[in-house]
Amino acid sequence: MNITPNDLHEFTGTENYYKTMDKSIVYTDGVQYFARNAGDQGAYWILDLMVFEIIPKNSEEEFLCVTIEVENDQAVIRATDGNDNRLYKKNILYTDLAEGEWKFYVENGMVGEKEVKVILLPSEH
Repeated sequence: MNITPNDLHEFTGTENYYKTMDKSIVYTDGVQYFARNAGDQGAYWILDLMVFEIIPKNSEEEFLCVTIEVENDQAVIRATDGNDNRLYKKNILYTDLAEGEWKFYVENGMVGEKEVKVILLPSEH
C-alpha cells in the first residue's frame, strides 16, 4: 500500500503510544499507520531519522515541526521550531513516498508518569 498525505487527516488523538528504540521517544496511531503504509515497503526509516538524528540534535526544543516534501521521487526533510526557524535540513535522493507534503510534530508529553517526546500528526495534536 502506498498512501498519500491526505490519507492521514482522519487521525485525531491516539489510543496507543508506540515505543521507539529510544524509550524516551514514542509515537501515535497515525504515525504508526504512516510508518506501516507509506512507500512500497513502509516508511519506518523516517521514524529512525527522527529518533536518531533530528530529535537528538534538537533535544532542547519543546516543539518541532518536521516536514517531508516529496517531488519526482526525491525528498527534502526539514525541521523547524514551529516558528519557521530552520533547525535541520536533509536532501533524500530517492524515495518511494507519494508526492506531496508530509508533516509531523514532535512535542514534550507524558505517558503515564514518564516524560517523553511524542511524534504525532498535526491532526492528532
